[in-house]
Amino acid sequence: MKSGNQLTEYDDLAEQTILQGLDSVCSREVEIYKISWNKKNIGLYWLLADILGIVLLFVGSMANIQIIAWVGSIAVTAAQVMQIMRCFRQSKVFGRGGGMTWALILVNPIANFVLGRSLSEYKGFTEE
Repeated sequence: MKSGNQLTEYDDLAEQTILQGLDSVCSREVEIYKISWNKKNIGLYWLLADILGIVLLFVGSMANIQIIAWVGSIAVTAAQVMQIMRCFRQSKVFGRGGGMTWALILVNPIANFVLGRSLSEYKGFTEE
């Protein structure tokens, strides 16, 4: 049986591993926004809308304050719309069409792997 001190060390290690994984996922998404969108901080706006929306939705639901929950759900919806727009732009900058856009929306990690391993080349931004 483990002592209390050893359990604390294991808990700290597990927490550190989870935070590192979360940091790598968030930074990966922000970098994908940078290569697929011509605006610098759009990835940070997405991250802020997503995290703030989830927190507000949770807090508003737990405290029975509907206006906070509604603001949270609107922020989460805005983050999802930005994510869909990012998937469209990402497939466009790599010269792909609607099929890759749908794949990026529905199975993003697998589609990113396919996009990275395919013969697609990064074509850059096009004027909108």
